[in-house]
Amino acid sequence: MNEYYLPIPPIEEQKRIVDKLASFYPLIHNYENKYCKIENLNTNYKDELKKSILQYAIQGKLVKQDPSDESAEVLINRILDEKRKLIKTKQIKKENLSVIYKDSTDNQFYEKFEDGKIVNITNEIPFDIPNNWCWTRLKNISSIISKGTTPKGGKNSYLSNGINFLRAENVKSTGLISLNNVMYISKETHNNYLKRSILEDNDILICIAGTLGRCAIIKKEQLPANTNQAVAFVRYINKDVFFVKFSQLAISSFDVQRMLIKQTKVTAIPNLTLEIISNCLLPVNEQIKIVNKIENIFNYIKTAE
Repeated sequence: MNEYYLPIPPIEEQKRIVDKLASFYPLIHNYENKYCKIENLNTNYKDELKKSILQYAIQGKLVKQDPSDESAEVLINRILDEKRKLIKTKQIKKENLSVIYKDSTDNQFYEKFEDGKIVNITNEIPFDIPNNWCWTRLKNISSIISKGTTPKGGKNSYLSNGINFLRAENVKSTGLISLNNVMYISKETHNNYLKRSILEDNDILICIAGTLGRCAIIKKEQLPANTNQAVAFVRYINKDVFFVKFSQLAISSFDVQRMLIKQTKVTAIPNLTLEIISNCLLPVNEQIKIVNKIENIFNYIKTAE
């Protein structure tokens, strides 16, 4: 360094150079911010576009509404009737079921329970939906909402093969279950100690710890399977593939995710409780058209350069 040549201008020229360089710094900083935003957009635009499409879809804006379509209230009432039968035959526990309706006289939303109680829930409704759609709580259309647990012995109970034991990292934002890095438990543990959380085809799994709210559908070919305490599972009364798929897409949408996250139980590790999941509001509609439209668009996005 002693031999390094350094050009030295006059002191006044040094001041002018320093001032000139200083005037460039805000421009450079602004350029850096813009560059980072563009890079982020290039990296994440597909995911952001999907979120926008989902939001558009669950508000009834993605496909043209047909006035001749059956009202969603009819579908909800059929599901509630089926659930009442399951309660009557003691296949599931008794619940205070409810229906949600909009009063045409005051344009307010109300929830009417079977015990006669009526509650104004207008401030809970996140957005408008078409007139032939309706709102419902997740618990009203489900036969069970529960979660898994840790097997006895914790990690020491994991095997090199056996029954698929799903954790939060196996529940992907794509709406699919990934068996990459899946853990395994014994058939005995699955059928006995973890019997309560044995999963079934078309169960919806929701992360209630870790990456909160992420949800996916488990398929028949991934069974038998069980899950741990970081994952809740929802089993619908109506297991129609379009009904389940639309529900998974609706839960993944921005507004429903926001409703869930803002109720998060704040502890050392923030989490969603089963009560929060059970009371989650979902729009219900003619699912087939919307699911088909969403999947067609997502496939186009996936293949787009």
